[in-house]
Amino acid sequence: MPFKLDRKRSNRKVAVTPWEKYQNRQEEREKAAKKQKRPSRIGTKLPRLKHQKHRRLLKRMSILVGIFLVILLFAGYFATPISHISKITVTGNRVVKTSTVEKNDRRENGRFNL
Repeated sequence: MPFKLDRKRSNRKVAVTPWEKYQNRQEEREKAAKKQKRPSRIGTKLPRLKHQKHRRLLKRMSILVGIFLVILLFAGYFATPISHISKITVTGNRVVKTSTVEKNDRRENGRFNL
């Protein structure tokens, strides 16, 4: 009966260091990722990138919302009756007559007042 030596590496049990175990696990994960053919997201490689992008988005959005609100308030002012002058009353006047003040005002009825 001839003696047969099994030289296949897969069947031999070799003592493996923790570092080698880690490397083997990493290789298996990489192979599994390649099999899925799914691109890895950049956020997993750079954890703070997602946070920085979110902050930049919030900054841009707050600027745009602020500008929009100012325009909306300005338009709302002209749409409401607050901007229209309906009448002027003069009180506490001792130096100039009331009729002179009313005559010299530069308003026209229904006109906008800034």
